[in-house]
Amino acid sequence: MTRHDPTKEKAKRSCKALQVAVNAAVELAWDSKLKPDEWGASENPTNTRKGLLSMPPEIVFEVLSHLPPVTNATMVVPLRDLWGPTLEKAYLERPDTLRALSQTCVAYRRRILPLLWGQLDACVSTREEDDVDRSKWKWFQHLGLALFRKCTWLIHHPEHGIFVRDIHISISRFQVDIILSAFIKCLRALPNLRSIHILHAYTAIGPPLRRLTDGLSLPSIQTFIGPNYCCGLMKCCADVRIVECNREDGAKLVSAMRRNCRQVEVVRGINLEGKVPLVKQLIRFAPNIRSLQVGVRLSNNFISHLKEFKNITAMEIQVPQDYSLYPLPTEEEVKETENSIRDVLCCSQATGDRRLQISYRTRRGVKLYKPIPEFDSDDSEYDSDALSEHAVWDMEDMLFELDTPLKHVEYVSQGNDVHVY
Repeated sequence: MTRHDPTKEKAKRSCKALQVAVNAAVELAWDSKLKPDEWGASENPTNTRKGLLSMPPEIVFEVLSHLPPVTNATMVVPLRDLWGPTLEKAYLERPDTLRALSQTCVAYRRRILPLLWGQLDACVSTREEDDVDRSKWKWFQHLGLALFRKCTWLIHHPEHGIFVRDIHISISRFQVDIILSAFIKCLRALPNLRSIHILHAYTAIGPPLRRLTDGLSLPSIQTFIGPNYCCGLMKCCADVRIVECNREDGAKLVSAMRRNCRQVEVVRGINLEGKVPLVKQLIRFAPNIRSLQVGVRLSNNFISHLKEFKNITAMEIQVPQDYSLYPLPTEEEVKETENSIRDVLCCSQATGDRRLQISYRTRRGVKLYKPIPEFDSDDSEYDSDALSEHAVWDMEDMLFELDTPLKHVEYVSQGNDVHVY
């Protein structure tokens, strides 16, 4: 008598779901490929001056700005644990709207398609979120199939792949070898890709990722945001400038800078508190760092090593609010760290202004605080958890950019004098 094995049935169901996606991908390969310059041979040319296209671009982008996009600042909210590491379905409104507009006519398609495929998102919950039985919800399968489906489409439609500049994905354990293979193949087909943002990744993804990325080169990548154990993918980004770790201490990402990524200029999310050896590695492996994020509790020995960064011009102090396993820092500790970091910035040999900003991280994201002389809670967004004299900005407004100055900074220095901005 054979014994019932539930794990085999589960594996069969997973393979069946993936096989459906594979069959759909095969059909994509046989689709007729119509090049953009062949669209709408009999299209009415006056459509380019009708409806939405008749408006100034500034107004169109202002309308679209009210549809929340997934950005490099977007974080998975732990309070949504029942749905797994997925973003809420509100993030589907923007791609759904752009997709509908792109299907209106050829004129709209030419203008909207670059916006629709400007970023590859595979990290959002299902559209039927309110109607799904949570006890049967398989978020890992949903994320895996979404990533596989979109990567396969771009592999077979390179005319769309040229538009993709940013990637925002979550990698689950569902058929990880097959889906990762499709993802890596897709990366090779995106010539204009500039940033990779991994919101969540399966903790055991390291070995298959290192194996599949062997020989992969992504010289166009400027920004890499991901967990510590995704260092195998970061090693392929030789010219990366901005590195952020969103899970674990980031020590493996620092090791990736040793041989592969020597052009890093902005480092965020690396847990440096009390880790002097890790700071020494950063100084040696990433000599071009000009912006660094640190915590609050910094020792004198740690501060002395920070002064060895020769080109640093901007620093961020991130203060935990409601997620830390340790006692939260007091206002006096934050102020003491401010003074120490200002000394570090004054010791830098770099030319130009120095910038220091403070961010308060909660379970729902990161917010910035800047003193306002005449703060009016009726005219500004106000957070009751913050000090009354501070205004609040979303993290999206404070992302470090290579070619633009930092926004919403706390202190700015002229020469060696750091003062309130």
